[in-house]
This record gives sequence, C-alpha cells and structure tokens, in this order.
Amino acid sequence: MLVLGPAAVLSTIFALTLAASYYIADRTGTAPQAIAMGGACFAAAVVLLVRSGLQQVSRLERLGLTDTLTGLPNRHALHQDFKRLSRSEEEMAIALIDLDGFMLVNEHYGHLVGDRAIRESGAIFLTICGEEAVVYRLGGDEFALLKIGPLAATLLEGLCRKIVERMMRPVKVDERRLTLGASIGLARRSIGEDVSSSELLRRADVAMYSSKRGGKARCTWYSPEFDRSREVTRKLDDELRQALSNDEFCLHYQPLVDCNSREIVAVESLIRWNRPDGKKIGPNVFIPVAEESGLINPLGLW
Repeated sequence: MLVLGPAAVLSTIFALTLAASYYIADRTGTAPQAIAMGGACFAAAVVLLVRSGLQQVSRLERLGLTDTLTGLPNRHALHQDFKRLSRSEEEMAIALIDLDGFMLVNEHYGHLVGDRAIRESGAIFLTICGEEAVVYRLGGDEFALLKIGPLAATLLEGLCRKIVERMMRPVKVDERRLTLGASIGLARRSIGEDVSSSELLRRADVAMYSSKRGGKARCTWYSPEFDRSREVTRKLDDELRQALSNDEFCLHYQPLVDCNSREIVAVESLIRWNRPDGKKIGPNVFIPVAEESGLINPLGLW
C-alpha cells in the first residue's frame, strides 16, 4: 500500500480540484465560476484533511494515555491527571496496589493466564471504586488509585480495605480460581502541600513495601520514618557486602543434647558479625537485610 506524506496529499488534492475546475469550465464555459468552484473544492478538501489529522492525533493521544492490556488509564495519564487536579486546593491521596501472588501465577500457568489475571484484577478494582476514585494500571502487576476532595485519604483507605478483602478470595480466570492477594501503600497530599505526582507515588511505593514486609494483604500509610529506616537499611546493606568481602563473620557452635542420654548429638552453627570497630551486629539485625537484598545465599555459603 502506498502511503503519502502531507505534502503529497495536498498536491494530489490540488490536482484533483484543478481537474474539477476544467470540467466545470467545460460545462459552463465560464472560467471565473470554474475557479470559484475549484477553490471551494480545494478548501473543503483541506478542511477535511485537517479534521482527519486532528482526529488521528487525538486518537494517538488517547492511546498514549491508555494501558493496552486492561483499557485503564496508564502511568502517563496518572501524572497528567495529578498535574491538572493539583491546581485545586483540595486534599489528594494515591494508593499503589501490588498483587502478591502474581509472580507464581506467571510461573505456574504462563503469561497468557497472567495477562487475564491482570485484566480481571483491574475489573475488580473498577467495580469496587466505581466513581469514587480513578483506577490506573502502572505496569506489570501494579495498579494505582487517585482520589481528590474532602476526606480523600479516609475514603481512599476504605476503598483499599475493600480491595484487600476481595483479593483474599480467589479470582476466577477462565476455569481457574487463582489466589492473588494485594499489598497496598497509601500517601496523601495535604491541602496546601507542594508535592509532585512522582514524589507521592514514591511515598506510596515505600508504604506498599512496608505492607509486604508486614505480612502482605494489608494497607499501610506512608510515614517519614519509613525513609529514615530505608536509609539505615541501605547503609547496613553496603556494610554487609563489605563485611562478606573482608571476612568479618565468625561461627559460634551451640551443642544439641539428647535429653535421655545427656550426650551431645549435634551442634548448631550460628553466624555472628564482628565489625572492625568492635561493634557486634546481631543476626536479628543483619539477617533480614540479607534476605531482602539477596545476600542470604552468599552469607549461608560463607
């Protein structure tokens, strides 16, 4: 199929309207009328072309703001809506939803079933939220909700609790009943607070991971303490990697005694971290960090 650029299209229209002018002149014998009619045809054609182009641009813009899998607004739409709505002096709240069991669904049943699970989850969120909040799909198994107005934070939390409760029950996908679950983080923009959509999403993301660490299937509001805790964890993670390289660990052996014979039948090895500055870091501190950062296997092989 031949695709013409804008200039070629206009040239073609001009040639056709010029031919129409000659035809009119031949029929009427008056050149002025032919020119007038030809010009009108050309003008009408240009108007139609421009209108068609604008419709195409509008369609492309809509596609750029829509998630192709679910038909929900996407991340770009969320940022655009937030920017538009933030001009008002009303309270705003964002919720970030992550499906807890989605990775296992993909591994066990494949990506086609995973895609259907995403679509079904989006439909569930839409049903629960109705007109109360806007539902977005950000990508992967992450969704977001946006609420603005009086008591936005309180009302959004209520919707999120309904979502958590619903997602604890199986989600039907084709003939399968899948257990997904949802961990949710929430963040609010108070009246008069100057905060970007990216920052509010980051806060909701931090709160969502707090929900994950807290046992999943729950809602958690962002707190500045989370950022301080994450900074401590990040620093400890860096020190833990260095400690593995520097052999700063040692093993303590705890005997296991047979109660009947009172003899030692085995020993349990316990890893301890003795830093060069003399501080002793307990396993209750560094083991969770190692598990979260992926260092637990190298630590176990030490």
